[in-house]
Amino acid sequence: MLTREDLRRFLREMLKKEFPQMSRTSILKLAEDLEPILIKFSSISPGDHAGLGLGIRSLTDHVAEKHKVSKDKVSSVTFEVLKHFAFKIKVPPEEKSKNIVKFFLGCKPEDIEDYTVLVAFDDVVERFKKNLDRTSWKGKVLNGTYKGVKLSVIATGIGSPATAIYLETLARTRTKIVLRVGSAGGLQENIELDDLVIPYVAIRDEGTTLSYAPPKYPAVADFKMAEIAKKVCEELSYTHHIGLVVTTDAIFRENKNFINKWNRLGVLAVDMETAALYVVGARKGLRVLSILSISDSPFKHVPFYDVAAHDERKHPGFQNALKVALETIRKLHSMTEK
Repeated sequence: MLTREDLRRFLREMLKKEFPQMSRTSILKLAEDLEPILIKFSSISPGDHAGLGLGIRSLTDHVAEKHKVSKDKVSSVTFEVLKHFAFKIKVPPEEKSKNIVKFFLGCKPEDIEDYTVLVAFDDVVERFKKNLDRTSWKGKVLNGTYKGVKLSVIATGIGSPATAIYLETLARTRTKIVLRVGSAGGLQENIELDDLVIPYVAIRDEGTTLSYAPPKYPAVADFKMAEIAKKVCEELSYTHHIGLVVTTDAIFRENKNFINKWNRLGVLAVDMETAALYVVGARKGLRVLSILSISDSPFKHVPFYDVAAHDERKHPGFQNALKVALETIRKLHSMTEK
């Protein structure tokens, strides 16, 4: 079996041939950025590379743009190296973990703090940044401190598959506590826009968690964290609701039948991530909690996902949810330090 060092050596030699004008330092940096891509696809047979060509090419194009070199040449080198190393490279488990963290987060496992907050969008990370001290970026991870407590903030995009990917990645770091701040659609008449929802349980009306647990496996929050978040809401006088939410994949299929069904069953809100957060978190040994802000509701004449009617991330309720997450982390940290 070939080793990781064999791949590095071969990659550097290929890059030197394609880019003879580049300095040794530039070659090393280019090789370092290509290495995670090569490791990721080295377990795929050469015959399958053609089918995955567009996916691989999009990744290598991104690297080429970063280094301001020919995309075609970088792509050519990548496929040549993959052809040479497919099914041949042996990667130790700890190296695989580093590769996964590097690939999805652009940093090392040790760059992630003990507490992590997940959000959907980059602009929400920037809003978090305003509440933190001593901030710094490690790849796509924002690190900072809140009232002396170190934490990391990551934008994951939306949906259960993305949530699962980032939980898998975080499980390969030292972080053990993960909160997700997001928005949700209200499903009860008494729930107002900007109210907060702390889901103790989520209905698994999505597909991702079936890969982790059978249908009867419950999607449950960390009870202690949920109780702390509830107390924070009370202390800050934020209107909040505790209970059940439903997580779905098909955001544009939430029609009248969907709304009426879950409304009759007393479900508070609908989102796209909480069930995955709870199930995958439990399977990976992470303590997890979702904190949701109500951004739309058919009962308040703001249809689900009507982007022309509102901008959920500018609602005051979303800022309240960020505050609850930070205060929950602070309280949890003070309890563990005693």
